[in-house]
Amino acid sequence: QQYCPLMIITLGQQPTYIINANQLHEIATYPAKAVDQLGAGDALVGAFLYALQTKNVIESAAFANRVASEAVSHWGARLPLEILKNFSV
Repeated sequence: QQYCPLMIITLGQQPTYIINANQLHEIATYPAKAVDQLGAGDALVGAFLYALQTKNVIESAAFANRVASEAVSHWGARLPLEILKNFSV
């Protein structure tokens, strides 16, 4: 707790776990047909930090899971701009 007040554990298609203030939260993932996992973790962390500007930790993790599930559904480390336009926090 002193050195790591927030921990996020991802397990692919299994739920994401958030440990925050000695509480464990399970965040559902979104179904995805994975074609390329390159950049999925970066997409998740980037989306989480972006959402954290206006959302709480749990809402930010749910948003990040949605972005990551979309990221693995496309080839390459970046989502196409037309897909990104569909996401809002």
